Amino acid sequence: MSRLLVVSAVTVAASLLAPNVASADMSDCSHGLERSNSKHYRQVHNRLGARAPGRNIRKYGVLYKGTTFHAVCSEIRRSNRQLLALLSSPPYSHSEAVPPSQPPAGVESDKTVANGGSSNSMVNPNCESGGNPQVYDPSGTYWGKYQFDRQTWVAHGGSPGSYGSAPEWEQDQVASRVTYDAWPNC
Repeated sequence: MSRLLVVSAVTVAASLLAPNVASADMSDCSHGLERSNSKHYRQVHNRLGARAPGRNIRKYGVLYKGTTFHAVCSEIRRSNRQLLALLSSPPYSHSEAVPPSQPPAGVESDKTVANGGSSNSMVNPNCESGGNPQVYDPSGTYWGKYQFDRQTWVAHGGSPGSYGSAPEWEQDQVASRVTYDAWPNC
């Protein structure tokens, strides 16, 4: 009976003297610095997502070569400065981005999307061919996404041998070289 009482007394004493595990604190800095770091960490997490602020070194310590160490105050201060920098810079927004003067190769711009994928503003391939790069008109005179006739195709850099079988990207290139409205119907 006395052994049980001693074990209970030791357990109660250990729980009173041991740090609270639920609020793990792997740093030993001033209360103000620790609160500031935790506040800024939560703000970055909420504003930019869970991965943005990185490891919470105050709560989980500093990981170095597979070993976790308590964070020293200088590390907490540096972490706090980095968190403040993340909060002061605006999050990336497409509305704030400056568009390039010409879209990079292979990227559809608002202009090409409006023209059904064409970089030539004088033609809408959806109107010409429904966007089908291998279609012929009923008479057999016009072919492809832009309904080229053979003369227009060759005159603007299309290979005579590829007329009627050229891939869509080649048709787009030839259409972009046409500097007049060769498509009066659409």
